[in-house]
Amino acid sequence: METKILGSNIKDFEQEGLYLVFPDTSRMILTRDLIQKTTKEYWDDPEKISPKAKTAAEFQRCPFCPLKENSLCDALRPVLPLLDKTDKYVSYDKVIAVYKRDISKLFYACDTTMQEALKFISILSLMQYCQIGRTYWKYYFGIVPLMSGDEMARRMYKNIFFLTKGNAVETDKIITSFKGQIKITSTNQVKRLSLICKNDAFMNAFVNTQVVSELLSMNIAEHLKEKFDEFEKQIPR
Repeated sequence: METKILGSNIKDFEQEGLYLVFPDTSRMILTRDLIQKTTKEYWDDPEKISPKAKTAAEFQRCPFCPLKENSLCDALRPVLPLLDKTDKYVSYDKVIAVYKRDISKLFYACDTTMQEALKFISILSLMQYCQIGRTYWKYYFGIVPLMSGDEMARRMYKNIFFLTKGNAVETDKIITSFKGQIKITSTNQVKRLSLICKNDAFMNAFVNTQVVSELLSMNIAEHLKEKFDEFEKQIPR
């Protein structure tokens, strides 16, 4: 199945976004155009988001959001296009995920689970659509959403370390602040999803994104040094 999908059908993945291909060859597609189109459709349809859910305390924007007086949390926008389709699956269902970056002809693919594949959407939601989270976008530079949690944490640490010009104290300070914000925004997003989502795949994806931020402070500098030392030993002399 992988050869067929990633070989003769590569043209199906031309737009930047996430493509999920299931064993029965059915697909889910998420692109920026689709996000823009679907947001208003969901908000205006009471059968998709009920008036009760809209007014629930758990559904409102975070208290520190600069747009807290507005109704719909921007972080929900990337989630809405796939809500109806993801409710047919659970977090551990297998899927081939294809992630197309905005760089021409460059994409990534892996055989994974729904909750791992949907990390792309949780990162997109919290880092590009969330009014607070988007201020941290540089920390995610170069990260591929299909990476493991450990890989993401290592890349983020190196990004932050670079941005502070190698200042370890400032790096730790930023990580502490970042963790606090992500914990709140991801927790609130899970609460919102619980009102409009029937399965656990999306919610687990947001929890996994929070876990990555927790990994940042678990002696990652020492862990990176160990990895560098291991790699150096493998270099032919």
